[in-house]
Amino acid sequence: MNDMLELIKNLVLKSEVVISVHGYEETEKNPVHVVWGVSKGTKTPAVIVTAYRPDPVKWTNDFRRRKNASQKT
Repeated sequence: MNDMLELIKNLVLKSEVVISVHGYEETEKNPVHVVWGVSKGTKTPAVIVTAYRPDPVKWTNDFRRRKNASQKT
């Protein structure tokens, strides 16, 4: 598994996270996509960089994958 993903998962489990105002405001809506990161040269905390509601026209019904041009309606 990707080392960064594993690091972020572990930090979230330990509640070592920082959520920006923008990220917090966007996570109040469902569904939501969240981009996590860790500052360069550090190992903690995990930071929500941004969050947004995916456009149902651009994403599959489960919101896990972007639709290709032929799938968009």
